[in-house]
Amino acid sequence: MQQVYFHEDNRTWSIYPEKAEGTFTNLENLYRLNEITKLPYAAAQLTEKALICENSPRHCLLNVDVSTIGEIEHFMDSQDSSHPNSKEIANNQTLAFFIGRVYLFLKHLGIDENRLQFRQLPLKEMPPYAADCWKAVITPNKVELFRAFRDHHKMVRRALKALDYKKAVKMKYILEQKGQVKFKVGTLQQTVSLTKNMVSVSTETLTPSLIKLSLCIGRIISCLYEHSFYLGRDNENQQLCVFRFTPPVAPIKCAISIMDPKYEQLAVSISQKLEAAGVVNELDISGKPMGHVRTDELGVPLAVVVDSATSVMIRERDSNEEIQLAMEDAVAAVKDLTNGCYTWGAFMDRRRLYEV
Repeated sequence: MQQVYFHEDNRTWSIYPEKAEGTFTNLENLYRLNEITKLPYAAAQLTEKALICENSPRHCLLNVDVSTIGEIEHFMDSQDSSHPNSKEIANNQTLAFFIGRVYLFLKHLGIDENRLQFRQLPLKEMPPYAADCWKAVITPNKVELFRAFRDHHKMVRRALKALDYKKAVKMKYILEQKGQVKFKVGTLQQTVSLTKNMVSVSTETLTPSLIKLSLCIGRIISCLYEHSFYLGRDNENQQLCVFRFTPPVAPIKCAISIMDPKYEQLAVSISQKLEAAGVVNELDISGKPMGHVRTDELGVPLAVVVDSATSVMIRERDSNEEIQLAMEDAVAAVKDLTNGCYTWGAFMDRRRLYEV
């Protein structure tokens, strides 16, 4: 953040610089560092803070005015926008590719695809440097928020060859003016004289086209909360608040509990094996019959209940389906489910086929 003084109103204002500026100013360095010989190429960065222009903050769950931004700067030849993965697109294949990747990314996080659309911005809404601009528009689930918070729902919704370009241009200028130039050869550790007939320096100026992918992390998280929230019912028909977090984004992937204190060591062993496999889990060895209310409220997708010395029961949050698995198969199954190797439905289909 920079402090800027404006003489007109005699005040000092705090402004956030354009975060993509670093990628543009380092374009040549990034080009040489990565040994790029031709376009396209891309650079990615995460910004610490960026000022977001909210059209109507009062209609949002959170007022995301300052947020972390994830950006990809994709530089390409302005005369060639083709992309191998979107050959059937008529206009800009690369742009279409990135729109598709954003869609798949948001869907993978858990954004409801029925409330996700891409809008082409009109000329008056685009940045001055842009030729085309698309925005992913995520519709909030206002109905569920109102049901859950009633009178407080409005308050809840506010919250980039050895001689670089500059030296080559300088050498060309000196040759044109003086006819010869001194040039230090590092590997020889000496300076030699070059004349016009010895070397020809040609330069090519290329203004690459740029596709900028900008992801506002704060807005994505805010919409993820809205799209993941729903009201459910427990066994006693009591209303429950549930977060439908997908396994990749759920802070806790699996909850482990026991039916009897004598299974405590088995539960601890399963928890340690899941941790070794990279699965974040929560262990409850109290033995109290609390059900799955608390873990559903935390958005935990899977629950493992140790109810036998040889097998465990695995429950899936959204379908409320349960399956009994052998102790040695449980860790591998939970790991595959939380890593997104397959969905719960596909997992159950495989188990039924195996049993038949």
